Amino acid sequence: MDTGEWYFVSDLHLNGDPGSRDVDGALPRFLANVVGASTSGRRNLVLLGDTFDLQGPVRQSTAAVAERLMCLADAHAGILDALATCVRSGIVLHVVGGNHDIELTRPAATALFTTLLGLEVGHPGVRFSPWVVHEPGIFYAEHGNQHHDLNRMPTVLSVRERGDGQEELPVPPLGAASRASPRCSGEGAAAVRLARSLRSTQRHERMAQTSWYQGLLDREAAGLGLSNQALADLAAMSRFGAARALAAIARRTVERRVGVERPGTYLAPRAAAIHRILTRHGLPAAAYVFGHNHRAERLDLPDAPAAVYLNAGTWCTEVRGRGPDQVDRQLFPFVRIAATPGGVDADLLFWRPFR
Repeated sequence: MDTGEWYFVSDLHLNGDPGSRDVDGALPRFLANVVGASTSGRRNLVLLGDTFDLQGPVRQSTAAVAERLMCLADAHAGILDALATCVRSGIVLHVVGGNHDIELTRPAATALFTTLLGLEVGHPGVRFSPWVVHEPGIFYAEHGNQHHDLNRMPTVLSVRERGDGQEELPVPPLGAASRASPRCSGEGAAAVRLARSLRSTQRHERMAQTSWYQGLLDREAAGLGLSNQALADLAAMSRFGAARALAAIARRTVERRVGVERPGTYLAPRAAAIHRILTRHGLPAAAYVFGHNHRAERLDLPDAPAAVYLNAGTWCTEVRGRGPDQVDRQLFPFVRIAATPGGVDADLLFWRPFR
């Protein structure tokens, strides 16, 4: 088992506006006073998806994504400076794609982002993942959208392919198409966009069963410390369902209009299922870390007393759940995992930057 310390933050949703929580002021302080002040020999910072809001309701060109990323980097220059300082001090930065910023893990975008940090392209201190970060025996982490019908991208690993454009990610996912306001585009245009996104996601779910995608899974498994079959089992556990997705869109529309928020989480049961798969392959983790649903949570997994589900919540204004950050918006959630020869310590913590 490797040793070291990992800090996870998720769902910053940097969109050019600091918002009422002043993430532009809070995150650099966190990086300097918590992550940077650690005495651990090997330190890691994981941005667990949806760091930026890059996607719109329609597919964007590479040039459009680059322009958007450069604008956001300029608007949040203090955060990028703080991230660069972390990397230069020896902290390894892991950037995981989410449903709002999967484009960040495309080859052209990874090169641009590294350059915007003031670092050389290919710097070993900056690593990108479109899906999973895994440390054998310690943790398994992903953004979480792959388990959500509205935001699942069945061929997510194709984001790394330069290719000839024949195998493209269904960008944006169904959820992005459903978020577009009918007032801006018209009811008819919104319905057409939703139908196209639905067909695209179904087509890519079929593509995920082909030998082409199996090859991408095999290649990814080698870098994650997982067997080919283990990663294939993980990829197959949350298949897209059109009926479920359409029902979720209808439910979400009604809930937003009446101001109802459903309590609880759907990711903890998925974490338990992942734990069962990894255990079956002889690779159980001590912690399963997610973001995506904006609910900072820590739950023990059923029938797995040695494993825990952790959700890093969000630093944006759309806090959900019943955690202390819902009541006090100057509390920011993060997950800390420390692995030593004596074992793994994993917990959800809250940090207050302005005292």
